[in-house]
Amino acid sequence: MYTVVIASVILNILLLFAVIKLYRRNRVDYAPSFLPTIFYHMTKYIRYSGSWNEMEFMRDELRRVLNEIDIIRHDAGNVRLRKTKPVRDA
Repeated sequence: MYTVVIASVILNILLLFAVIKLYRRNRVDYAPSFLPTIFYHMTKYIRYSGSWNEMEFMRDELRRVLNEIDIIRHDAGNVRLRKTKPVRDA
């Protein structure tokens, strides 16, 4: 009886560790420092196994995101973002 309970607890702990490991492996990092890696893998994918339509889709998405970043960058109402802007030397 106790053997079954102990085995069940051990299996549940192993399953928990496996789920945590899978989560960490499949997690997407949204930090800006991860962008060069994303761009590298995007270009590698297109170069070796992509199609013209996939390449155009990626170009359109990049343009859309860059346009959105420019809008955010020039938004004078975003006080929190403006506080982090470095001051230029005159």
